[in-house]
Amino acid sequence: ARPEIVDRRTGWGTGRRGVTSLFLEPLDDATMEALLHGMVPGLPEAVGREIRERSEGIPLYAVETVRMLLDRGLLRRDGDRFEPTGPIENLDVPETLHTLIQARLDGLTPEDRALLQDASVLGKTFPPDTLAALTGREEQAVRETLEGLVRREFLTIQSDERSPERGQFGFLQSLMQRVAYETLSRRDRKAKHLAIARLLEDSWAGDDDEIVEVIASHYLEAFRADPDAEDAQALRANARVALARAGDRARALAAARQARGYYQRAAELADGPSEEAGLLEQIGMTHRQDGDPADALTAFERSHALFSQEGLHHDAARLSARMGEALSLLGRPDEGAARMEQALGSLGEDEQDRDLATLAAQMGRTLFFLGRLDDASDRLEAALRTAEAMWLPDVLSEALNTKALVLSTWDRPEESLALLTRSLELAREGDVPNSAIRAYTNLSNHMMELERWDDAGAYQEAGGKLAERVGFRTAWWFLQQHVGFRLLARGRWDEMLAMIEGLPAPEDDPAVLAGRDGLAWAAMQISTRRGRLEDADRYAAMWARSETDVQSLAAAASGDAERLLARHQVEAALERGRFAFDSRNALSLRHGAVKDGFRVASEAALELGDADTLTELLAVAEAIPPGLLAPSMRATRDRMRGHMDAIAARAEDADRRFRSAAQIYGELAMPFERAVVLLERVERSGVAWPGAEDDLREASRSFDDLGAAPWQERARTAASG
Repeated sequence: ARPEIVDRRTGWGTGRRGVTSLFLEPLDDATMEALLHGMVPGLPEAVGREIRERSEGIPLYAVETVRMLLDRGLLRRDGDRFEPTGPIENLDVPETLHTLIQARLDGLTPEDRALLQDASVLGKTFPPDTLAALTGREEQAVRETLEGLVRREFLTIQSDERSPERGQFGFLQSLMQRVAYETLSRRDRKAKHLAIARLLEDSWAGDDDEIVEVIASHYLEAFRADPDAEDAQALRANARVALARAGDRARALAAARQARGYYQRAAELADGPSEEAGLLEQIGMTHRQDGDPADALTAFERSHALFSQEGLHHDAARLSARMGEALSLLGRPDEGAARMEQALGSLGEDEQDRDLATLAAQMGRTLFFLGRLDDASDRLEAALRTAEAMWLPDVLSEALNTKALVLSTWDRPEESLALLTRSLELAREGDVPNSAIRAYTNLSNHMMELERWDDAGAYQEAGGKLAERVGFRTAWWFLQQHVGFRLLARGRWDEMLAMIEGLPAPEDDPAVLAGRDGLAWAAMQISTRRGRLEDADRYAAMWARSETDVQSLAAAASGDAERLLARHQVEAALERGRFAFDSRNALSLRHGAVKDGFRVASEAALELGDADTLTELLAVAEAIPPGLLAPSMRATRDRMRGHMDAIAARAEDADRRFRSAAQIYGELAMPFERAVVLLERVERSGVAWPGAEDDLREASRSFDDLGAAPWQERARTAASG
């Protein structure tokens, strides 16, 4: 019997011999799954899971739901199995269950039934004070009624001290709440949803943003209850505004996917193309935040088309900038630049505003990565003039950031550093986290170019924490490749390899692609130096090679050169190394690929015995002013001069050069490079030379610690000879 029997027959089942009370608890998931499998073998997993969740451990509910699907022809038998005849999008309440639950509700007093109906509008769970405010009844009286409904197993109460909903009441089963809700007329549903929304708005505090999504849902349900009413459009607008605010809140909490859902629902309620375009732009931004530039581009393109259709050309210009960034992330920066140039051309001499400044700043960024530095500089200057005049700190931060990259390429590293530092300050002062993360990222890169590894690590840590806090996952992963470069340089190779081996599959998480290339490049270097060339090839195959991005082209060339040299394909290694080194005309002299290109090309020329080429390479490096020559490139220059002096039998000069290179690498805390120089000094001078045994011992220990087997073998050969 149901608990109501105690109300009708007080004392039933008590004080009698031979009577045992058995309480029927909900079945667990495993038992429910067995029940469904026994009744409907081969029931599709997704359908079974939804039935199980809907039934909440009540076998009758599960059985009746399956029967409904069979009766309606939504399931058909295929041998000993059942399969859907089409999509099963929503599970209705079976008529048998609806009648059963309705009968239970009809057995309540009118006051109790009305209270349950009001509670059903609040949702599956609800706080008693809100229900009291909605009904206009005293809270204590409401609580007493609710406690009675708990005893009769209509409701339950949350008593878990760890739950944020502790003290709230809830329907024992979702089906109970649904049937109670459906017993209300559409007019009553609308009135109650409106009353709840206004009640929440009246009591809502400005810093209590989580309530906004609840308000949105009630306005939306009020609109759906009577979409043809006179106030329907006003309710629709209220729901749209509240949903958009809920999206803003979710984005601020780093919940990009949840925010996207709110924006999409708001877009469905948009009153006209321009409102829909604005919401589509926000949807694109959540895709960008989630590391999915392809879907971001789709949303931006739809938004751009709607803005253009409405003649809102400045808004369309802003979307052209968004599309340009997405295209760059997809490896199509030239297409992005073309779109932005077209947008700027169509606007002609229009008055400068935020949208045009944003477009100019993004265009300057894209042109920089295409190696069109003069064009990039022109666009950035236009963006900076407008951003300063109108005081647009976000645009100002972005434009200063990219201008810093241009200045660095033009060999003005200190001026570049000053602009990057100010870019970060502006972004932090203006609370523009995406711009701040970009500033942290480029400051990290700048410090790595200067080979100030500890400073680079500090920026990597700060930028990573901010990206994690705001949910900018693409930026977080991009920074991880910087971490990988630093670990490579500092000889922390096992840590670096653990990073790439622990990567999620990019197809499951597109944000990972933002960091995978750099991590794969560093892992390739380590594997090559350890003599594991198959692993090196595997990591190299992970690179997404660009045909237009100068940084990507140079990095790929230096990586290819490293592997080719390890396989003794020396002429090909020289060619690829020179390509990377020649990229200094479009990149900074301190760029990692340029420095590696110089080193590998010099090593290849030395192995070929090509003194002319080696002399030519060294002449380029020696012509670089001392303030612009990176320490490691200076070390490579001294190391190669040491070899040339040794070949020319200038032993003391050679020794001085080798020791200079080793000292530089020691100061930079780059153990592999220092060990190589120490070994080469011994190979050139012999073990009898003063200090040779100490150098060889240190080099051997470093190679052993790093697992650099080919170099360890060379050290053993040098010791025996």
